[in-house]
Amino acid sequence: MSQGDCLARRLLAEGAAQDLAALDIDLAAITQAGGWKSPRMPLQYAEKINAARSGMARAAAVTGRDQAVSDETQI
Repeated sequence: MSQGDCLARRLLAEGAAQDLAALDIDLAAITQAGGWKSPRMPLQYAEKINAARSGMARAAAVTGRDQAVSDETQI
C-alpha cells in the first residue's frame, strides 16, 4: 500500500469515527466498525466532538460564555 493510500485510509477512518461520535454512537461500536483492536484511536479522532459535549461546554452554552469566547477569538 502506498503512502497516499495509507493517508487516505486514515483520513476516511478519522472522518467516520467523528461522524459516528457526532451521532452518539458508543465508542465500542465505533471501535468495532473501524476494525480497531482498541478504542484508543477512535477516541482520539472523536476528541473534539467529545470536548464540545463536555459538562463545561454545556455549562458555557447555557450561561452564554461560549459566545463570549467565540467573539474574543474573532478579534
